[in-house]
Amino acid sequence: MNLLLKICLLLFSFSKLCHSENSSTLLIHKIREDFLNLEDELWSVILNEKDKRGDDAIFIVKRFLGFDQELQQSNDFCQHPHQSSQQIFYNFYNLVALAQLKAYMLSQFALMAHRTDDIGNFTDLSLLVRKQYQEHSEDLYNVFKFRMYESRKMYRCDPKYHKEGETFEQLTRLIQAHVQNEVDLNSRGTCTENCAAYPVTRSYGCYDHNSDYCRHVQPCRGNIYNCQFIESDFVTCDGAPGTHRRYSYIQYKGGRTLGQRGSCARRTVDSWWRWFVHCSYCLCYCDEPGLNSDRYFSLRPSIADVNNNWVVTGMRFVKRNRMIHIQIQQGVLLPYGYINQDSVHWKPVDDFSIQSWGAVEGEDYHMMRYLKSTMNLDQLEVPNRNCVITGAGLVLNNKNEIKLQIQVTPFNLTSGKLDMVKSTNIDMGDDYNRRGKIPIISPDIPTKSPKSTEYSQGLSTSIEFTHTDLDKDAGQTTVPFIDIQPVYSDVAVPLQSAGLYYKGMLGYGGFVGINLHTYDYSNLYNFNFPKNEDRKDDSRESFVEIVN
Repeated sequence: MNLLLKICLLLFSFSKLCHSENSSTLLIHKIREDFLNLEDELWSVILNEKDKRGDDAIFIVKRFLGFDQELQQSNDFCQHPHQSSQQIFYNFYNLVALAQLKAYMLSQFALMAHRTDDIGNFTDLSLLVRKQYQEHSEDLYNVFKFRMYESRKMYRCDPKYHKEGETFEQLTRLIQAHVQNEVDLNSRGTCTENCAAYPVTRSYGCYDHNSDYCRHVQPCRGNIYNCQFIESDFVTCDGAPGTHRRYSYIQYKGGRTLGQRGSCARRTVDSWWRWFVHCSYCLCYCDEPGLNSDRYFSLRPSIADVNNNWVVTGMRFVKRNRMIHIQIQQGVLLPYGYINQDSVHWKPVDDFSIQSWGAVEGEDYHMMRYLKSTMNLDQLEVPNRNCVITGAGLVLNNKNEIKLQIQVTPFNLTSGKLDMVKSTNIDMGDDYNRRGKIPIISPDIPTKSPKSTEYSQGLSTSIEFTHTDLDKDAGQTTVPFIDIQPVYSDVAVPLQSAGLYYKGMLGYGGFVGINLHTYDYSNLYNFNFPKNEDRKDDSRESFVEIVN
């Protein structure tokens, strides 16, 4: 039987016995001895002594005191909602300290029961038990003291299986490869230039309108960027219905293939001559807002119900009406940084769309574009340990880049009450110029990665949403994807830090996600044992030694 379960059952038996009219001193004394035996077993675990009692104690050692080193080396730790390392050790310390306290109280109760039955006076033994309890408590404190500096970070790594709408979302058709003839890239309808002469343009129709390609191609109704010439003649394969792809793949006559070949509707495309001028097909990038392109981020914040003492306990990205939001989990704050677990729930986001009345671009939502597709990856901290996070959202800086903003509110530790009048917003200011950019090199679709993506975040970096690699995916997918797995503690706690981060593998597009830092309980972790006062009710000469 598990060691802690044994202790719990013994305490339950004791509580029943204390309320029984037929309770006896001998039974109470027997329970006390059994509990002290289990206490010794527990202490052999806590002090890392060699165990001789079986697998229960070994399990506890591996499960708790070795938890951080064991589990953080595997994805099991971050594949599911979990407690931060500091939170785990703090909660386990409280569990063990409480078990130790109950054992001490049970011992003192047994001694008082003996005195009540006039078996003897046990003042010195009571003082000895107190001394041992104090020593054990101090040893326990020292064992866990340095564990209070463990990481408070929580984030989600890759799930075993990716599923759109459950573990990730994506922007669609933000910047997508598109094939267009030079004659359609200028208002004059000429072919006197080359593809590279069109860094920024738009489509002016499809000149060869009788061709199979012109009759079936999905036109680009937005801006066209960075055209290049690859080869004159090629075959296109239409994107499958229900997908966001223009092409499944493009295969040139010379053998180069963009994307992965498969079965689909193939269309032959040949460049052509107009007198002595060659009208070549160019490969460009299309930036086309519209019903087929999900490229919006909500700028409306998610705020906890501060008026009723609610605070943020978790966050996640969600997609509503083709728009990405930050959604918060909230719970009622209690004294000493605890949360009413029954109150915890996800607060609904402001469910609006870009067509909603009064919704203004730049104020209520941000639309990503070719030249406005940057997200800043910042880690935001509360200003001091007496503040917690009470809201979060996305805002724009002076360069039209998305960044995270949090609302923080001070609170009274002993009462748990928020001082909502002093709530303030925190973000990384616009004057921060030391921001590095995370490169995404030749990216393929993130979910194709054979290995789990690696957490990557420098000090205040940024990342650009872009297209996948031409050769790997024909430039058809917008990366990185958005990790929408919820980030929260399975035992809800207040939060004191939130950030955006990137995780990816070389050659793949990766994901953008949220990380959180739980409340710092180290300031509550201390050891102040009450000063022992001399007992005046009994003389030490009246001590009666117990003989087994």
